[in-house]
Amino acid sequence: MVGGQPHLPQPLRIDLTVDLRSDMAAECRAKIVYEYLMQFTDDPYVKETLSFLMTREISHFQMFTAALNTI
Repeated sequence: MVGGQPHLPQPLRIDLTVDLRSDMAAECRAKIVYEYLMQFTDDPYVKETLSFLMTREISHFQMFTAALNTI
């Protein structure tokens, strides 16, 4: 309560485009990390796992891009 009145916070101002662009950047950074890690292993199973993760990051990036394009 503020001054005997219930405190009502101001409504959040959310910019969905900023959130989506941030998500897209995070997916790109993750893909870069996986590409970087690939050079340190010869294990085919590790490479397969990293390849899967990179593919997943690409698909997430594409989904975020599609969502951004609808705004």
